[in-house]
Amino acid sequence: MKAQKTVKLSAPILFHEKRITELTFGEPKWQDVEELGAPDQMMRASGMLSIATLPAVISKYAERTIQPMENFPLLLMLPLRDTLAVHEAVLDFFKEARAAIVDSGAASPASSSPSAASA
Repeated sequence: MKAQKTVKLSAPILFHEKRITELTFGEPKWQDVEELGAPDQMMRASGMLSIATLPAVISKYAERTIQPMENFPLLLMLPLRDTLAVHEAVLDFFKEARAAIVDSGAASPASSSPSAASA
C-alpha cells in the first residue's frame, strides 16, 4: 500500500468541469529528499532550540507529490487555509518517518556501532 495523505478542501474547486473536494499527496521519495532537502530545520535562538519550517521547500514537495500530477494547477488556486493544510500534510510524512525511525531504534548509535556490539 502506498503512503498517501489526503487534504479535504475548505471549499470545492471547479477544475476541468469537475468539482474537486480533496487533494492527495504521495510520500516523498529518495530523489525528492536528496534534491529538496528537509522541509524544516533546527534553529537556536536565545539559547533555545526550535524547529523552523521552510515553506518554499514544503511547497516544492507538494508540487512533486500531488496525485495525480494533472492536479498540480489546483495548488495555485488554494486559499490560505487549504495551503496550510497541504503544508501540514507534507510535514506529517517527515514527522511520521522520523518517529518510526526512533521507535525502531534504527537511529540509535549504540545499535549500529561496532564497538557497542563487542562491549
